[in-house]
Amino acid sequence: MIGEPVFDKVEDFAMQFWSDGAGKVCFKGYSFFMTDGKGAYVGNMLLAGEQIEAWLAGYVGKRNLRLLQQEILPLLSAEIGPYYKGPFGVDMMICRFNEKPLFRILPCVEVNLRMNMGMFTRTFYDRFVHPGHSGEFFIDSFKDTTQLTSLHRRSKERYPLRVEQGKITGGYLSLTPVTPGFRFRAWIVAR
Repeated sequence: MIGEPVFDKVEDFAMQFWSDGAGKVCFKGYSFFMTDGKGAYVGNMLLAGEQIEAWLAGYVGKRNLRLLQQEILPLLSAEIGPYYKGPFGVDMMICRFNEKPLFRILPCVEVNLRMNMGMFTRTFYDRFVHPGHSGEFFIDSFKDTTQLTSLHRRSKERYPLRVEQGKITGGYLSLTPVTPGFRFRAWIVAR
Protein backbone atom coordinates (compact mmCIF):
# COMPACT_ATOMS: atom_id res chain seq x y z
CA MET A 1 0.00 0.00 0.00
CA ILE A 2 1.23 3.48 -0.86
CA GLY A 3 -0.06 6.64 0.76
CA GLU A 4 0.50 9.98 -0.95
CA PRO A 5 -0.89 13.47 -0.37
CA VAL A 6 -3.45 14.73 -2.86
CA PHE A 7 -2.41 18.05 -4.34
CA ASP A 8 -4.60 20.60 -6.09
CA LYS A 9 -2.73 20.35 -9.39
CA VAL A 10 -2.99 23.29 -11.76
CA GLU A 11 -0.40 22.42 -14.45
CA ASP A 12 1.85 19.52 -15.46
CA PHE A 13 5.26 20.33 -16.88
CA ALA A 14 8.78 18.98 -17.00
CA MET A 15 12.31 20.19 -17.19
CA GLN A 16 14.29 18.33 -19.84
CA PHE A 17 17.98 17.55 -19.44
CA TRP A 18 20.93 15.85 -21.15
CA SER A 19 23.54 13.86 -19.23
CA ASP A 20 26.99 13.24 -20.74
CA GLY A 21 27.59 10.13 -18.61
CA ALA A 22 30.69 11.72 -17.07
CA GLY A 23 29.01 13.84 -14.41
CA LYS A 24 27.73 16.82 -16.40
CA VAL A 25 24.03 17.49 -16.85
CA CYS A 26 22.69 20.44 -18.85
CA PHE A 27 19.22 21.93 -19.09
CA LYS A 28 17.62 21.46 -22.54
CA GLY A 29 14.26 23.17 -22.03
CA TYR A 30 10.72 22.85 -20.76
CA SER A 31 7.89 20.61 -21.83
CA PHE A 32 4.24 21.24 -21.06
CA PHE A 33 2.01 18.18 -21.05
CA MET A 34 -1.58 17.14 -20.38
CA THR A 35 -2.89 14.27 -18.27
CA ASP A 36 -6.33 12.78 -17.79
CA GLY A 37 -8.30 12.74 -14.52
CA LYS A 38 -6.25 9.78 -13.27
CA GLY A 39 -2.92 11.40 -14.09
CA ALA A 40 -2.20 9.31 -17.21
CA TYR A 41 -0.33 11.02 -20.05
CA VAL A 42 -2.56 12.40 -22.84
CA GLY A 43 -0.26 14.62 -24.92
CA ASN A 44 2.13 17.55 -25.07
CA MET A 45 1.80 21.13 -26.13
CA LEU A 46 4.10 22.20 -28.96
CA LEU A 47 5.31 25.61 -27.81
CA ALA A 48 8.52 27.62 -27.78
CA GLY A 49 10.44 27.22 -24.53
CA GLU A 50 10.00 30.93 -23.80
CA GLN A 51 6.21 30.55 -24.12
CA ILE A 52 6.16 27.67 -21.65
CA GLU A 53 8.37 29.54 -19.21
CA ALA A 54 6.18 32.66 -19.46
CA TRP A 55 3.03 30.59 -18.85
CA LEU A 56 4.50 28.87 -15.78
CA ALA A 57 5.99 32.14 -14.53
CA GLY A 58 2.46 33.53 -14.41
CA TYR A 59 1.93 31.18 -11.46
CA VAL A 60 5.29 31.08 -9.68
CA GLY A 61 7.47 33.80 -11.22
CA LYS A 62 10.35 33.43 -13.66
CA ARG A 63 12.86 33.91 -10.84
CA ASN A 64 11.55 30.83 -9.01
CA LEU A 65 11.67 28.69 -12.17
CA ARG A 66 15.25 29.73 -12.86
CA LEU A 67 16.22 29.23 -9.20
CA LEU A 68 14.80 25.69 -9.25
CA GLN A 69 16.73 24.99 -12.45
CA GLN A 70 19.97 26.25 -10.83
CA GLU A 71 19.37 24.24 -7.65
CA ILE A 72 18.46 20.98 -9.38
CA LEU A 73 21.39 20.90 -11.85
CA PRO A 74 24.14 20.09 -9.29
CA LEU A 75 21.96 17.41 -7.70
CA LEU A 76 21.23 15.79 -11.07
CA SER A 77 24.88 16.07 -12.09
CA ALA A 78 25.95 14.23 -8.93
CA GLU A 79 23.21 11.60 -8.79
CA ILE A 80 22.56 10.89 -12.47
CA GLY A 81 25.42 12.44 -14.44
CA PRO A 82 28.13 9.81 -13.75
CA TYR A 83 25.82 6.85 -14.34
CA TYR A 84 23.61 7.72 -17.29
CA LYS A 85 24.28 9.15 -20.74
CA GLY A 86 21.37 10.55 -22.70
CA PRO A 87 18.18 12.58 -22.43
CA PHE A 88 15.90 12.59 -19.42
CA GLY A 89 13.09 14.61 -17.92
CA VAL A 90 11.96 15.54 -14.44
CA ASP A 91 8.16 15.75 -14.29
CA MET A 92 6.85 18.54 -12.06
CA MET A 93 3.53 20.15 -11.14
CA ILE A 94 2.29 23.56 -10.19
CA CYS A 95 -0.17 23.15 -7.33
CA ARG A 96 -2.61 25.51 -5.62
CA PHE A 97 -2.52 25.95 -1.85
CA ASN A 98 -4.83 27.71 0.60
CA GLU A 99 -2.09 29.90 2.09
CA LYS A 100 0.48 32.16 0.42
CA PRO A 101 2.20 31.58 -1.83
CA LEU A 102 -0.94 30.26 -3.48
CA PHE A 103 0.92 28.51 -6.30
CA ARG A 104 3.99 26.35 -5.72
CA ILE A 105 6.10 23.93 -7.70
CA LEU A 106 6.14 20.27 -6.75
CA PRO A 107 9.70 19.78 -8.06
CA CYS A 108 9.79 16.04 -8.68
CA VAL A 109 6.83 13.84 -9.52
CA GLU A 110 9.05 11.39 -11.40
CA VAL A 111 12.31 11.18 -13.32
CA ASN A 112 12.23 9.57 -16.78
CA LEU A 113 15.69 8.34 -17.77
CA ARG A 114 15.00 7.97 -21.46
CA MET A 115 13.94 9.84 -24.56
CA ASN A 116 10.56 10.79 -23.12
CA MET A 117 7.59 12.49 -24.75
CA GLY A 118 8.61 15.85 -23.32
CA MET A 119 12.11 15.69 -24.77
CA PHE A 120 10.69 14.44 -28.07
CA THR A 121 8.20 17.33 -28.33
CA ARG A 122 10.81 19.88 -27.18
CA THR A 123 13.16 18.68 -29.95
CA PHE A 124 10.37 18.33 -32.54
CA TYR A 125 9.13 21.86 -31.90
CA ASP A 126 12.61 23.38 -32.06
CA ARG A 127 13.52 21.56 -35.29
CA PHE A 128 10.28 21.40 -37.27
CA VAL A 129 7.72 24.01 -36.11
CA HIS A 130 7.97 27.52 -37.49
CA PRO A 131 8.68 30.12 -34.76
CA GLY A 132 5.53 31.86 -33.62
CA HIS A 133 3.35 28.82 -34.24
CA SER A 134 2.13 26.24 -31.75
CA GLY A 135 0.27 22.96 -31.59
CA GLU A 136 -0.32 19.71 -29.77
CA PHE A 137 1.13 16.20 -29.91
CA PHE A 138 -1.01 13.12 -29.15
CA ILE A 139 -0.89 9.34 -29.23
CA ASP A 140 -4.13 7.49 -29.98
CA SER A 141 -5.01 3.82 -30.04
CA PHE A 142 -8.02 2.22 -31.71
CA LYS A 143 -9.76 -1.15 -31.47
CA ASP A 144 -10.72 -0.97 -35.12
CA THR A 145 -8.18 -0.13 -37.84
CA THR A 146 -10.89 1.27 -40.10
CA GLN A 147 -11.74 3.87 -37.45
CA LEU A 148 -8.10 5.04 -37.43
CA THR A 149 -7.92 5.14 -41.24
CA SER A 150 -11.14 7.14 -41.46
CA LEU A 151 -10.10 9.62 -38.76
CA HIS A 152 -6.68 10.04 -40.38
CA ARG A 153 -8.27 10.81 -43.77
CA ARG A 154 -10.72 13.33 -42.24
CA SER A 155 -7.91 15.03 -40.28
CA LYS A 156 -5.80 15.45 -43.43
CA GLU A 157 -8.78 16.96 -45.27
CA ARG A 158 -9.90 19.23 -42.44
CA TYR A 159 -6.42 20.41 -41.37
CA PRO A 160 -4.14 20.36 -44.43
CA LEU A 161 -0.46 20.55 -43.56
CA ARG A 162 1.17 23.94 -44.23
CA VAL A 163 4.94 24.34 -44.41
CA GLU A 164 6.97 27.53 -44.91
CA GLN A 165 10.76 27.60 -45.24
CA GLY A 166 10.90 23.93 -44.26
CA LYS A 167 8.97 24.42 -40.99
CA ILE A 168 5.38 23.55 -40.08
CA THR A 169 3.04 26.53 -39.78
CA GLY A 170 -0.20 24.63 -39.38
CA GLY A 171 -2.25 21.55 -40.02
CA TYR A 172 -2.29 17.85 -39.25
CA LEU A 173 0.62 15.42 -39.55
CA SER A 174 0.70 11.76 -38.56
CA LEU A 175 4.17 10.86 -37.28
CA THR A 176 3.50 7.14 -37.68
CA PRO A 177 2.33 5.24 -40.75
CA VAL A 178 -1.43 4.82 -41.00
CA THR A 179 -1.81 1.58 -42.93
CA PRO A 180 -4.12 -1.42 -42.70
CA GLY A 181 -3.36 -3.36 -39.55
CA PHE A 182 -2.10 -0.38 -37.54
CA ARG A 183 -4.21 0.52 -34.53
CA PHE A 184 -2.30 3.47 -33.14
CA ARG A 185 -0.86 6.77 -34.28
CA ALA A 186 1.36 9.52 -32.98
CA TRP A 187 0.29 12.82 -34.50
CA ILE A 188 0.43 16.57 -34.27
CA VAL A 189 -1.83 19.42 -35.16
CA ALA A 190 -0.29 22.87 -35.50
CA ARG A 191 -1.65 26.38 -35.96
